[in-house]
Amino acid sequence: MINLVSIQCADGSLFSGVPLNLWFTLEPAQKQITNSQWKKYVNKLLNNLQFGYRKFNLIMSSITDPTISKPVQLEFCSLEKLSPDATNTLITDKIRLNCPIAILGAGITGSHTAYRLSPSFKNNLCIFERENYQYDYQTTLIKTRGKFYTSYTNLDCTDDSSGTNPQDQLWVKSLEEYGKNSASSYKYTDVNAFCRHVLGDEAAEYLTDLFRFRADFLNTDVYSYMEFLQQYFNLIAPIYYAHQGLSQIVKRMLYNATNFNQVRLYVNEPVVEINENIDKSFSVETTNYSNTSTWLVKYSRHNC
Repeated sequence: MINLVSIQCADGSLFSGVPLNLWFTLEPAQKQITNSQWKKYVNKLLNNLQFGYRKFNLIMSSITDPTISKPVQLEFCSLEKLSPDATNTLITDKIRLNCPIAILGAGITGSHTAYRLSPSFKNNLCIFERENYQYDYQTTLIKTRGKFYTSYTNLDCTDDSSGTNPQDQLWVKSLEEYGKNSASSYKYTDVNAFCRHVLGDEAAEYLTDLFRFRADFLNTDVYSYMEFLQQYFNLIAPIYYAHQGLSQIVKRMLYNATNFNQVRLYVNEPVVEINENIDKSFSVETTNYSNTSTWLVKYSRHNC
């Protein structure tokens, strides 16, 4: 049974919640100790602990013979007037966390932020991710031609393609057309429209499906993109990609942060509420956790 308390603080604000009860045991050499000495020891202890509110009232039991042990009760009272929401705090079964730095979202940006900050902040950093993606890989048959020929719009029909990378031929043809009149590229709304004009609908759809980066075809300035593509094709050194896909970059950053620097990762924890407190800290409520942070890093993909 949880005993709730509601007390009037010295500044007139109201504390509502659960008191923290500490029980101290005396060593034999410390049998005789005064209340003022007790308060000094407790204050020193609290300075080494991390609480959501560091300002508190100290209520000590009055005993005449402190021989073995002494109960100490802490009632947290803000020295500033609490907000109406704070004075009506409801006690729930959520687990209370103490993460001074909270990152909302464990995508590539959130993972990279945690990876960079983890050596400095270690266990004081928490990541909340609304999903917990799991992937199963299956093998299946696909429909394909017995022998490949490149026969799209504006391309000569050739039989020298292995069928494994005909996209290079399509990009080369696009660059050739771009080089003939680069100024005309401004009349196309995006790269997809340019490719459809130069290569035809079938080839443009094939290129979009085959290319690794779908975003290159959406709302991308044609002139800027084709200038980049020219430099890209001029690279001599081989291009390397992470084994098992680019998702391994995110997994490895999270692995290093959580295993080597003790960053705390909470998956399947969508954020349901964020509030800025009067002391400029942030209260973050997820499905199962409640946390107060000094710094809050939020990325747009996290559904709050």
